Amino acid sequence: MIIRSKNAGADSFLAKPFKPSDLKGRLVQLSLARNASVTPEAAAGEAAAGGEPAEGAEPGVSAGQTGAQEDENGLSVDLTSRVKSIEGLPSFPATHAEILKLANSEDATSDDIAEKLQLDSGLLATIFKLVNSSGYGFRKKVDSLKLAVTLLGLEEIANLVMAAQVFDKLGNYEDGSGMDATEFWRHSIGVGFAARAISKKLQTEAESAFLAGMLHDVGKIVLDRFFVDYYKEVLAIVEDGTTLIVDAEKEVLGVTHADIGGVLATEWKFANNYLNRILYHHRPGEAARYKRLVCLIHIADGITRELGFGSGGDSVVPEIQHAALDQFHMADRGYQMLKDSVEEELEGADSFLAALNS
Repeated sequence: MIIRSKNAGADSFLAKPFKPSDLKGRLVQLSLARNASVTPEAAAGEAAAGGEPAEGAEPGVSAGQTGAQEDENGLSVDLTSRVKSIEGLPSFPATHAEILKLANSEDATSDDIAEKLQLDSGLLATIFKLVNSSGYGFRKKVDSLKLAVTLLGLEEIANLVMAAQVFDKLGNYEDGSGMDATEFWRHSIGVGFAARAISKKLQTEAESAFLAGMLHDVGKIVLDRFFVDYYKEVLAIVEDGTTLIVDAEKEVLGVTHADIGGVLATEWKFANNYLNRILYHHRPGEAARYKRLVCLIHIADGITRELGFGSGGDSVVPEIQHAALDQFHMADRGYQMLKDSVEEELEGADSFLAALNS
């Protein structure tokens, strides 16, 4: 409907539900734009359900308010409040943060983490399934938490806890907009494995690479689940096989899954290094903080898509930005070595996903 309206000459949209102040502000901006003989987009940016944001406007600013207040992460406060108001949006326990706190404590023991995890026997069972998947390649079965902590470390166990919780909350749902959830999670887990392989090869950010890779597209699941009608339009656009899903999201929604994912990461109190990788994984050159981490996920995502492992919702393979490759002083030969490492690592991703599903 939005696309048909634009073709008919409409140049601005507001997505329902919107606050009266949004409508009033938009009308004032349109009036000023007309009087100044400039386009509404240049004056105020597209609306939340409209097309491209204004030049210089931060993607994610809704209702065309380029002057909207932003939080310390550069996210629109208005967009944040809208996402918070989604009915049925899951919350996440603080288990991951608590385990990381234990990991950074000199006095922490495997018994301490066992006490945390045993609050949920189902979660503990899932952790054992993940540890014993072929993704880790242990020859003998790991059947005690103490052994798992000894083999993997507290940080990796914390990451597995968060992976299990995210999949439990968002992995299974009905009546989405039509995105293939199975292939989506295969892609997400694949990027996690790819990021881990790259981090090993580059000897950097090994502790958080997997989880960041798995979570990089979490905004897509929320859009598919809670903005069904809009996301159907997005998926219809990318069916032509020539349009990136992130570009289709901008056209239909005015925001991208990365913007939504950034808001969710803030709402769920993810650490800032994860927030930045989610928010900037399509535009790593713009990341002001944790740029090395962001570039790593950008490369992992690109390689996973190039290898055709799972689906991020579209069939276009985006070009990896030079800014990301330059971050690691990488030429063609180095990139090919990373790609070979990723391809080998992906052999265990399907087993890991099966363990999450069981």
